Amino acid sequence: MALYQTMNFLNGAKDFIQAKTYEPIVLQLMNQSKTVFPEEYSHVKEQPHGESDFVSDSGIKFDAKLLFSTEQCKYLAKGDENLIDWMRSLRQELGQVSEMLKNRNFDKIHTTRLYKEMLRRLPNEDIAENTIYFTPYPIIPAFEKSIYAQFASDIISITYNALVTKNSERFINKSNYIIYPTSDAKKIVLRMLGEDKKEYVSIEPLLEHIRYGFINEPNCDADIVFFQ
Repeated sequence: MALYQTMNFLNGAKDFIQAKTYEPIVLQLMNQSKTVFPEEYSHVKEQPHGESDFVSDSGIKFDAKLLFSTEQCKYLAKGDENLIDWMRSLRQELGQVSEMLKNRNFDKIHTTRLYKEMLRRLPNEDIAENTIYFTPYPIIPAFEKSIYAQFASDIISITYNALVTKNSERFINKSNYIIYPTSDAKKIVLRMLGEDKKEYVSIEPLLEHIRYGFINEPNCDADIVFFQ
């Protein structure tokens, strides 16, 4: 039987895309971590010149970036009545990469919207800052106890490898990460990109802002996540 996942922004979609909302969520998730983010982290309160969002106890800088396109953010900024358009745009973006992965067209990954969005959020090579991509959407199939999901290549790793290959100068002495929920909405996945380092932490910080649900029949704001 197919199950379909739904998402509801408890305080409104427009509120969620504000830095004052999602940055504290990312910080809480980082400080839950024991392996992917092994230090303690604090928020940089004053950022008049675009300073990093977070800093570790040892002085390493991090910047959180919502992995939504400009188009997707515009939909969310207009309010909950545009959630269907937002979901459709997001699925098209992910489907574009999935199709290339299925057909093994790895040499064309750089033409995808996902590649361009991930590239756009990277700092220039002269900025000593690590990027954390964050999305509340289960961007790829992920389950904590799935051996396959732990080690399989996916659209994120394939896209990131293409980024490194074509823009190597922007990755020198930097580590980049992605944070997203598991497909069953029970955990949050923390991943260090370019490494086989992955950790599952409590989803509670996100549940204050988003309610995930599962239904047996599809509707316009649902997505297939798994079968049982």
